Amino acid sequence: ILAGIGGMLFGIAIFLRANEAVWLIPLLFGALIVVWIRASRPVRGSLKVPIASAVIGFFLPLILMGFVHEHIYGSPFASGYNRASDPIPGLTVDVSVAPDTAWLTRVPTVLFPFGVHELNTLRNVWKFHVIFFWPWMLLFLFGVGWLFMEKNRGVRNLKPIFWIGAIVAMYLLVEYGSWEFHDNPDPHAVTIGTSYLRYWLPISVWMTLFASYGLVHALRILSARWRAAVLGFGAFGLLLTSVNAVILSYPEGLLDMRAVLSVNRERKAWVGSLTTERDVIIVDYADKYLFPERSVIVPLRSEQTYATLGLAFSAAQRRNGRLRYFGLTLPPEDVEYLNTVRLAPHGLEIRTYASIGSHTLYNILQK
Repeated sequence: ILAGIGGMLFGIAIFLRANEAVWLIPLLFGALIVVWIRASRPVRGSLKVPIASAVIGFFLPLILMGFVHEHIYGSPFASGYNRASDPIPGLTVDVSVAPDTAWLTRVPTVLFPFGVHELNTLRNVWKFHVIFFWPWMLLFLFGVGWLFMEKNRGVRNLKPIFWIGAIVAMYLLVEYGSWEFHDNPDPHAVTIGTSYLRYWLPISVWMTLFASYGLVHALRILSARWRAAVLGFGAFGLLLTSVNAVILSYPEGLLDMRAVLSVNRERKAWVGSLTTERDVIIVDYADKYLFPERSVIVPLRSEQTYATLGLAFSAAQRRNGRLRYFGLTLPPEDVEYLNTVRLAPHGLEIRTYASIGSHTLYNILQK
């Protein structure tokens, strides 16, 4: 039963973040192989059922994920995310120069869908991981230093965990650090809602083991009185830091996010009351703001979107629906630009339909 639950947890992890299958699947099956190899021959027979349970438990959430994606997106292998591309096309490889090594350019595309950009990675890791988690980083480095300075045999089981975690950490840091995510209107903001923080969450969990290892061993050399004082002060400081970062911080603490979600629900209900399932709505949010209740195109300010506006309008017409745009209210000069430069070649124009707060729903019509 426990083996099945363990495999299921791996499957659920991939359900929640399918891109992590690149390292989660090898990690799971690598662990199963190690268990099998280390077991003596008489024990191997008794391991067949637990290993089979782990494999079955692993695939159950993935089968469920396939049904969910089939229901929402029309295919078990489709998703609601835009296809990723290299943000720095100037650094892509010209395959025609070396046709015999063309396969080398496809492997990094699978493992690193955002490309590999060393300076960008270093900048993002420093800003969104080292600086944001600096107390944790210091404790982690202290724990790792303590681990490798100790000579007793009790630490040898931790060293493989360190090296395996280090490999996974390097992969995740390079994979996501090569990309530029802008979750906040302020490009310089470093907040708890930044994408990098959740993408690198496995690294933070891994760091916890070594941070606690170093802290526990350091406390052992203190007297009981000093140990109690350090623990009490540290626990109080950690509580205050966590409450501030998770609940009170602006603009992505839980209190602020609760207010934001309330406003978003109101806007979503408002748009739903003014549109139908047959409409096609252009939005500027790539995080399923109206999808899947409404068919959406993301975003408006994209050469690909501009090029397909005529096709989108025709598709909405065939469905007896309308082509619309919903987003921040556009200033008059932006409306003029869209009508004269972007929509005119398609014989279309944008008109205000209704507004709610700082947002407006527009109709895109034939001239």
